[in-house]
Amino acid sequence: MKRTKSKKRNMRAKRSDRSLLTAWVAAYLSLTSATALAEKAGESSTAAPVPQNATQGAATPEDGFAAYDWDGDGNISKSEWKRGPKPGTPANEITAVGDLDKKQPDPNAVPTGEGEGKANYEAQERAAELSESNPNQLGEVEVTSQKRKQSEQKVPTALTVLNGQRIIDQGIGRSAGDVLNFVPNGSAGTQFHGRPRWFIRGVGTGNQQLDLANPIGFYQDQVYMGNSTATGIPLFDLERTEVMSGPQGTLWGKNTTGGAIDVVSRKPKLTEDQEGYAKLSYGTYNDAIAEGAYGARLYDNVAVRGAFHYENQDGRFNTWNPVNNSETGQMQGGFHDAMFRVSGLAKITDDLEVLANVHYRDYYTQGGVTTTGTSMPGTAGTVLYKDPLTGYTNTPSTNSEIISAGKLLPLTNNQINQTGAMLNLTQKFDDYTLTGITGYENWKSQLYGSAPNPQSSEQVTQEIRLASPGNKDFWNWQNGVFYSYENISSNTYTGTTPCGVGLTTTQIAAQPNGLGCLSSLGQQSYSNQNFSHNDQSAAIFTSNTFNITDDILATAGFRYTYENKNVNMSRQQAVAPANGTLNYNDAATLNGVVGNGAVSSNPLFYNPNVWWQSVNPSYLPTQVVYSPAAAAANPTASNFVGQNSVSWNMITYDVTPQWNITKDAMVYFKYAKGMKSGGFNTSAAQLSVFNTLIKPETLYDYEVGAKTAWFDGRLKANTTLFYYSYLNDQVNVTAVPISTFPNNQSGYIYNVNKAHSEGAEFQVEALPIQDLHLIGNIGLLDTRFDDVGNINQNGVPLTSQILQGNQMVRSPHFNSFLQADYRLPLDIDYVHFIASGDWRYQSQQYYYVNYQFPSNPTTPYGATIQQPGYSMVNFRFTVASNDEKYSLTAYMLNALDAQYLNHSSLPAASTLNGAGLIYGQPRTVGLQLNVRYW
Repeated sequence: MKRTKSKKRNMRAKRSDRSLLTAWVAAYLSLTSATALAEKAGESSTAAPVPQNATQGAATPEDGFAAYDWDGDGNISKSEWKRGPKPGTPANEITAVGDLDKKQPDPNAVPTGEGEGKANYEAQERAAELSESNPNQLGEVEVTSQKRKQSEQKVPTALTVLNGQRIIDQGIGRSAGDVLNFVPNGSAGTQFHGRPRWFIRGVGTGNQQLDLANPIGFYQDQVYMGNSTATGIPLFDLERTEVMSGPQGTLWGKNTTGGAIDVVSRKPKLTEDQEGYAKLSYGTYNDAIAEGAYGARLYDNVAVRGAFHYENQDGRFNTWNPVNNSETGQMQGGFHDAMFRVSGLAKITDDLEVLANVHYRDYYTQGGVTTTGTSMPGTAGTVLYKDPLTGYTNTPSTNSEIISAGKLLPLTNNQINQTGAMLNLTQKFDDYTLTGITGYENWKSQLYGSAPNPQSSEQVTQEIRLASPGNKDFWNWQNGVFYSYENISSNTYTGTTPCGVGLTTTQIAAQPNGLGCLSSLGQQSYSNQNFSHNDQSAAIFTSNTFNITDDILATAGFRYTYENKNVNMSRQQAVAPANGTLNYNDAATLNGVVGNGAVSSNPLFYNPNVWWQSVNPSYLPTQVVYSPAAAAANPTASNFVGQNSVSWNMITYDVTPQWNITKDAMVYFKYAKGMKSGGFNTSAAQLSVFNTLIKPETLYDYEVGAKTAWFDGRLKANTTLFYYSYLNDQVNVTAVPISTFPNNQSGYIYNVNKAHSEGAEFQVEALPIQDLHLIGNIGLLDTRFDDVGNINQNGVPLTSQILQGNQMVRSPHFNSFLQADYRLPLDIDYVHFIASGDWRYQSQQYYYVNYQFPSNPTTPYGATIQQPGYSMVNFRFTVASNDEKYSLTAYMLNALDAQYLNHSSLPAASTLNGAGLIYGQPRTVGLQLNVRYW
């Protein structure tokens, strides 16, 4: 009967996904039809009126109306078009936006920049300015995803771009992980504003090892950040973010098998007219945000710009006392996140430009966000655990806004400090361009309230590349070299401290709810994992574009990388005998009950309050000195010390033919090889696991795509189909497959021999009518493990195994996004109103590569280690001044108050065999004030 019900549930889920897909297709057809009808109607309508101040003290070019770049971002926005030119502006600084047909560039022109491309780049820039200036067109978006300036629609790769103003207006980027909400087949589950779990098209990693890079490369102003834990930074004062899906190994380097994200900050201006903004926001949980930026020109050839972001939010989680089953009033989940950036730009000579910035982040979290829940469906609110000796009964709260745990734990806080700098030198030699980019990043973390567990990383990178002139007829190229060095250190402690000191289990059982003492965890334990890890990498690369005909291009790239990793590691573990009681330190009297005095005269911890500093050395066994032979002889040794080293030679490449069918349509095919470096299992609790090297993973990408524009630039529609062939996929196996310890829940990295990912992506942006802006995308995805090799060893229960056909984690079969912004047609002199809403849906996804039993969710853990399909709906209503200087927005996020899991952890002894649940943010509301000045 259960089997039949589960099949029906699956059939309903599939029908639901099909219904959503059908709705999307219908919406897409309706959108294109509406746009076509609007275009038809527009042909007979009168021309747009001349802006009111278009001729006030300024010359008007002969080809139409005039506009001025008021905010200095290099683009003419619709609001700037309506505002007109600045009074007194010289004619040569006014952008013409009227008669577009007179200024169209060669439709077969290839975008250029930094020495690549065929046609005159100034003409391409001109076309971008003209189309962006027209309120009836979407306009061109300039990107540098191929390390050159190009129109987004001319880049032969799947690309999602968020411009800086959209990030400000919509409150995107409180954490960098927000950007993947807008990427088809992308996600980045983030707790607090910490490490995002970056995933694109099923490629990513949820493992939290500092020394294990994510296959989604993260960059700030083209500077690589290897430590994924440092990538949850807030996004502010940006020109744009660019998300590239699929392998980007040639130009962006190693560890980009799944894609790359580049955050492009706004640069200082070498003009008299400066601009900036200020943002204030306040919402649920006393969530307060202050943000701003402004620039100044110090000399004719020197300018600076400063920007900052500050957010403080109270804890949203109350704490559950498992002893008396009540709320303690101690709040958790609060944080503050403060960051600033100072940039400088200097034009040393006509051919030498220097751009630099420094940044600093202070990030602090209060308590945790993980609650303990029952691991089986239909058991909410029931007893999770009852200790057979002490009688302690644990019943977790069913409220997702309350944190429950196996026992009452001290509140711990986490302090993170992050410092970085970037230097970009651009030197022109005749028509050639030499670019050098130097990056530095330092990250430190420490806990307060318990063991400090200090961790840190320090990284230096250097890239130098030379690009050919942009007017070469047949062959355009850029060649470069890259070097990086990263050092990581980590010193973490775990332990179980005394409970019911001086009392026997019988005496403890006589106390209210057994004092919360656990005989199963009563035996004190201690472990310390300490390692130092360094990574050196050097690479050479080349990317070449051949203009075979005026319409057919072919790009071929190649990169060779040498990488060396070293680790020095020490692990100590101790367990003290219980001596038949739960007392360890001294005889005691508790609630009038006198202890029996059967206390250990040789305790594990001399001072339980600072247990990590007071370990009894007599309980620390001799460490096994690591070597492959020692690991073979002592595979389960949990006390070991040693050094290991490994090196790789990695070759990545791509071949991308491209056909520009018309000036508004292009198709491309991409074949690319990407690689992600391997490493060590630095969280290993056994010597055999430390001895198991993580091999580099390799991904082959077969991709075909089309990018099109319709109805005179009022509709963009892009499509991508892809197939990935994966070798040695690095997966986080939570139940470690070692026959002697089949129930060990520590997460390690293993290589799956073969896997694949395939899917399709559809992206649209449209202006059906002048005041309605629509953005949407659909992602279809199917991922499977094809050959799991010998991961599943003897003694591993079936439920813990990775089975052939299991899916990659965080890879829903269907996801979609739709956003609408509508300017209300109200005739008011000084202000206008904008109503906005967006809807994001994703179908079921798993959080672990094992424990996947979709046909039977009542299988152990099935209900708590996956997330069923859900929708996220957000609303915003904005009143803005007509000059665009001031706006006030009321917002409601997660308007339907959907309850969903950001992540979960498997049941383990520390959670009394309950699952660890991390719930996403519930419904929140607030106000945001934006002020722009120039």
